[in-house]
Amino acid sequence: MNELTNSQSHPDNSIMNRLQAWFYTKETPYSLALIRILFPLAMLVAVLPRWFHVRELYSTDGSPTPFWMSYGHADLVPIFSPEVAMGLYTAMVFLLIATCIGWKSRISLSLLMFLIPYFGMIDTLGTLTKYTIFVFHLCLLLALSECGAVWSVDAWIAKRRSPERTVPKVEIWPQRLLQLLIGFVYLGAAATKSQTSGFFSGDQMFFWSLTNTNFPNPLGEWLTLYPSILVFSGYITICWEVLFLFLIWKDPARKIMLCLGILFHALTYFLLGLVVFPLLFMAVYCCYLRESEARGFGEFFASLLPKRRHPQHARTALTQIATWPVFGALMLVASVVSIAAERQQDVYGKNGPDGPIVLQPLAPEVAQKLLRNDKKIVTSDQLFSLQMGTTMVGGHIAKPRNTFQAGETVTMQAQLIRPHSDLWLEYTLRDSENRVVAREGLLAPREEMRITFRIPLSDQLAAGEYWLAVEVNGTTGIKRRMTIRDESQ
Repeated sequence: MNELTNSQSHPDNSIMNRLQAWFYTKETPYSLALIRILFPLAMLVAVLPRWFHVRELYSTDGSPTPFWMSYGHADLVPIFSPEVAMGLYTAMVFLLIATCIGWKSRISLSLLMFLIPYFGMIDTLGTLTKYTIFVFHLCLLLALSECGAVWSVDAWIAKRRSPERTVPKVEIWPQRLLQLLIGFVYLGAAATKSQTSGFFSGDQMFFWSLTNTNFPNPLGEWLTLYPSILVFSGYITICWEVLFLFLIWKDPARKIMLCLGILFHALTYFLLGLVVFPLLFMAVYCCYLRESEARGFGEFFASLLPKRRHPQHARTALTQIATWPVFGALMLVASVVSIAAERQQDVYGKNGPDGPIVLQPLAPEVAQKLLRNDKKIVTSDQLFSLQMGTTMVGGHIAKPRNTFQAGETVTMQAQLIRPHSDLWLEYTLRDSENRVVAREGLLAPREEMRITFRIPLSDQLAAGEYWLAVEVNGTTGIKRRMTIRDESQ
C-alpha cells in the first residue's frame, strides 16, 4: 500500500528512471566505431581535391573569401601564409586518416573539430557548406565517446599489451545525443523548406535539377520533364523530415525511416549532384543501429578485408612505435613534405625563369563588353518551356504529350523565368494550312511563374498536324507541333 501511495505521489519517477536508463545504459560502441571509420572517408572526398589549391583558397597569397566579411567583422580568425596553411591542411588530412583507422582517435577528433570549421570559414564560396557545422558537432560527440575502443589501432595495441583485455561496455549518451542531433537537423530543414514558397510548388527543385551547380546530376534534367513528381516528392520529404525524430526509435518504423533516409540522400546525388552530404549522413545513420546490427555490419566488412598473417616481431614493432611521439612526428613530417611539394608545384610560376606569372590586362573592347549594362533580356527569352497534356497534379502537367483526340480539352502550361515584368502571353493554334483554329491571351503578372491555358478541341477538327505558337508581348517565343488523331485509331 505504501509503495502504491509513493508511486502515485511521485508519478515522474518512472519517466526519469526510463530517461536515465535510455541515456546511460551501457553498450559496446560498435555503432560509433562504424561512424568513426566511415565519416572521414566521406570528408576526404571533398578535402583531397582542394589540397592542390590551398595557396589560392586559404592563404594570404590567394583569394580567400572569409565568412566574417559578409557580416562586417574583421579578422575573426587569422589567415596564414601559404606554408602554414598547407601545413595545417595536410594535418587535417592526416587526422582524418588517423580517425578512420582509430589511431589516437580522441585527440584526432578534437583537432578536427577546429580545423574543419576553420577552413570552411576562410572559403565561404566553396568549402563552407551546410554540413560544416554538423561535422563540428559530430567530431565533438565522437571525441567525448569511446568510439576508438573497438575496431581501431588503439584497441588492437591495447589488446596486444594486455591480452586479458575484453571489449568494453560504455555509457551511450554520446550516441543518444547524436541521434537527437540528426532528428533536430531534419526538423530544422523541414521548417526552412516550409517557409520557402518555391519548394512546395516544385520551382526550386525544378531549376536546381537543371543545373550542375554541385556535380553532374544523372537524373535531374530528365525528371524536370515531369515536374508534378517534384511537387509530390517535396511533400513526402517534409512529412519524412518532421516524423523522423518521433518514429526512429522503434521497429518497424525505425527501419522504414532509415530506408527512406537512405533513398532520400541517394536521390540528392542523382537529382541535385550532392556527393559529400549524402555520404556523410549515410555514415552517421549507423548511430541508429542496434548493438547486434552494428557488430554484424562490422564483422561483414572485416570479412571482406584480405587476411594476412604478419610475423610476431612485426606486430611487436608496430605496438612499440604506435606512440604519441611517433604520431606527432608523422603529422609534422607529412606537413613539411606537403609544403615542399606545394612549393615544387609553383602554381604562380615564381620559380620559373621569367619570374611570377603576370596578369595580362584585358583588351579594351573585351572590358567594355563585360562592363556594359545597356543590353536587356529579349522578351521572348523569358518564356522557359511549354508543356501540353490533359491532367494537372500539383499545379503542373502530370503527363505531357503532344497527341490528342478531337473533343478533348488540352491544358497548356507556359513556364516563365523570374524575375520578369508583367507580360502578355497569347497562344495561336493553326492547322496544316496555316489557318487559325483557336487563339487566346492572358496576362502573366510578374509574381507568376506558370500560366495555364485551356484549349477545347472541337469535335469538328480534322485529324492531322497542328502548330501551337505562344507569343510574349507580340513576339513569338515557342512553337510546338500538336497531332490530333482519328478517334477510330
